[in-house]
Amino acid sequence: MAAESLVLLPQDTTSLNYGGLKQTQGLGKINHEGSLGFAPALDAGVEPRGGSLGCCDAQCWGREGINQEEPAVGRNGKSLDQKESARWVRA
Repeated sequence: MAAESLVLLPQDTTSLNYGGLKQTQGLGKINHEGSLGFAPALDAGVEPRGGSLGCCDAQCWGREGINQEEPAVGRNGKSLDQKESARWVRA
């Protein structure tokens, strides 16, 4: 990438559902109710002509369970470091 005058870094997140693996530990909640898995977020280096230059950053997480004792906080009530979108800023 250092040899390129311009490198684009598109970002994307996907969800990997491993809910069928009942004995697997460490999975978090994803997308649909009852779905368990994790969400990898990737930054790929791409040259302007479309050629791939490789992966620049990868982060993986699963959402924590909801704590019923704490009041729900809307997205505008959270600081950036509390939001999932903070992963894009760190990348």
